Amino acid sequence: MRSTFKEFARLEGEELKKFFNDAVIVFDTNILLSLYTISNKAKVDVFDMMKALECQLWLPHKVAEEFYCSRPQKMDEAYIFRKAVFTLLDNAVKQTSDRCCFYKECPKVLLI
Repeated sequence: MRSTFKEFARLEGEELKKFFNDAVIVFDTNILLSLYTISNKAKVDVFDMMKALECQLWLPHKVAEEFYCSRPQKMDEAYIFRKAVFTLLDNAVKQTSDRCCFYKECPKVLLI
């Protein structure tokens, strides 16, 4: 049964090493678009991995086309989300500063 359904078998040892050394890695459009929504640290990790595996990466024309067609909308969504988060944070700070003054209550706190 293992030979019939190879894609479900767990690779080990040399088989696993050979798989990763010979694999062609194809990104889905959504993975590329997610780069607009993940943290900078995660982006650096993804780009480092892409650089290390650049000879094994394949970008089909259709994926590139979908990426470029969806990119402006994804950028707008990310901007709107960030703007909403900053608005919420600004409002929370304003409401808090109206009720108390943290700086006067804790003068020895070093704020960075």
